[in-house]
Amino acid sequence: MKRFEVLERARHAAILARAIPQPIIYVLGKGGFDPGRHVPWNRAGECDCSGFLAWTIREPREHPALAWIESTNVFRDATGPQVMFMTLPAGERAEPGDVLVTPDKGDRQGHVAIITAVAPDGAPSRMIDCSPSNDRVGAAIAERQIPPAFGSAATVVRLRGIH
Repeated sequence: MKRFEVLERARHAAILARAIPQPIIYVLGKGGFDPGRHVPWNRAGECDCSGFLAWTIREPREHPALAWIESTNVFRDATGPQVMFMTLPAGERAEPGDVLVTPDKGDRQGHVAIITAVAPDGAPSRMIDCSPSNDRVGAAIAERQIPPAFGSAATVVRLRGIH
């Protein structure tokens, strides 16, 4: 899979989420089960960040390599065995199509997002994600500036084999 394909699918979902009359809402544990479906959300219009990621990278949410594609498993894989995801090699900068991830911490859910733009200094600056904070704009899947609190806590990871 190529980075532009990840970005194309992510942007496609964000555009559709705003264009259709059915509201797309964030519901934990929903979406991303059928990567061949034309949208990441289920028939009720429900999706979460990990379901959005799974659909965007064309992988089923229930995955043999990770058991379940979700933020903590993505983080553990990237910083451990690197079956599906990897941390960036030394000296490499984030690129659009890479993933920002924070694992679960205590009683706080983790989060994943697709990087869509990088600042001249190499720091990720924009992302597409499925988030309850996007629900305020009418669709849980949207492109936006990376919130400072998320950006400073997140790790940049890359899908293995992407180019």
